[in-house]
Amino acid sequence: MKITLTRKTSAWGALRYFTFYKNGVHQGKLFTNVPIEIEADPGDVLTFYEGWFQFYRRIEVTEDTKEITIINSKKLQHVFYTCVVLFLILTLLFLSAQKLSTFIIAEILIYSGIQWLFRQQTYHFTVKKKTEPFASYSKKSIAH
Repeated sequence: MKITLTRKTSAWGALRYFTFYKNGVHQGKLFTNVPIEIEADPGDVLTFYEGWFQFYRRIEVTEDTKEITIINSKKLQHVFYTCVVLFLILTLLFLSAQKLSTFIIAEILIYSGIQWLFRQQTYHFTVKKKTEPFASYSKKSIAH
């Protein structure tokens, strides 16, 4: 069955493409506003990767899966500002480090962690299901 993959994201934190896999096999890249149709069977697992920090999301295909849409979270700017403030606070805490190497390692780890957290909160995945026509509902209700 065919499934449509669509990415409708704004420029806020969504500059890179998603690389997607079906059952661990590379299928292609998903860019903003460029829908792709793929063949998938029920039980297949679609995995989406983005960026250096390997943000990913796994979605299992069911019989009813029609479309998977990726959009920005509604709280994106709030999450961004929260991450910036958190980074600045942690930076100030580590300024008291005795060695420059300790400070640099701490900053890299803090940046990586906040970047991963931001990516986790940035995207919202929506799985649209197939709907049955009205006639099939009326037949089911008559049969019962």
